[in-house]
Formats: sequence, structure tokens, C-alpha cells
Amino acid sequence: MNTPEDAPSHGDGVLWGGASTARWPGLLAGGMAIFAILVVVRIPQAGPGALAILAAAALVAPLGRIEVVVVEAGLQVSYGRSGLVRQRFALSRLDSASTTHLSAWSGGGLGYKGSLRLIGWARAANRAGPGLCVRLDGRRTFTVSVAGPGGAVEALVGLGVRRGGVGG
Repeated sequence: MNTPEDAPSHGDGVLWGGASTARWPGLLAGGMAIFAILVVVRIPQAGPGALAILAAAALVAPLGRIEVVVVEAGLQVSYGRSGLVRQRFALSRLDSASTTHLSAWSGGGLGYKGSLRLIGWARAANRAGPGLCVRLDGRRTFTVSVAGPGGAVEALVGLGVRRGGVGG
């Protein structure tokens, strides 16, 4: 849940933008949807289970595209082609930013892992490769896969965020 200070205003200029795309989330979500339909056709009383599979597919699909944008108010991460699912981090919450290299299995694998509120770290990765790691509120770490994260670090440093080596 975002606080009002996390919402960038409409006048904020985009200082840097990058994205990370992968095919596996779309393929997995499509396979799950087909499986759910087959389950209902073969076992009609399994309808509630099929709905659960469809709900899981809807959660997986947006990881096919992750877009990261640095604006004057902070950092915004959008998921999916439509970008309706978003996380925003106000500049006042960002302590440091660094680049990192994500492997497919580090941090528990691909997907969205962790919880910033509950365990103090989260990771959104849809592929192995370069990523951006930000330290928040002095104790939380958010890592996201994105092409060319060095540009995001430079843009954030230009806004007064410390360059850090927090890793991911």
C-alpha cells in the first residue's frame, strides 16, 4: 500500500526509464488458463479449484514486463503491458541505489519474492541479468530486474540519493 507521499505528482518529469521483458510469465499464465479450462471440462465439480488456478495465472502474467522509471519525486515500478499494477517509492524514502546482477535462482528464483513490510526485502525479477537495488527507510531493500540500471542509479544520485553497494 502506498502512502500519499509515495504518489508522484503529474508535473514530475521522467529522468530515466528502463524495462525488462520476458516470455515465460505469459506462457505460464496461458498454460495455467488452459489447464483450468481442461479441469472444469473433465471434472465439473472442480470449478472452485479452476478459479483459483485462473487467479494465479492473473498474478503471474504481469511479470512479463517490468518498467522502472525515475522521476523527480522518486522511483516508480510498473508491472504488465498496461502498467496498472505499480509500486512507488518517494524520494524521501530512498537511502541508496546501486546496480546488481541477478541470477535466475538467487533470491528464491524468478517472480515477485519477499515483502517490504513483513520481512524488509522484496525482489521483482523476470529474467537473469542486470538489476537495480535500492535501500529504503534505512532498513528495507528492493531489487528489480531492468536493462541498463546504471542510468537509474545516476539519475537517483542526481536527485540526492546516495550511491550504495547494497547488492541484491
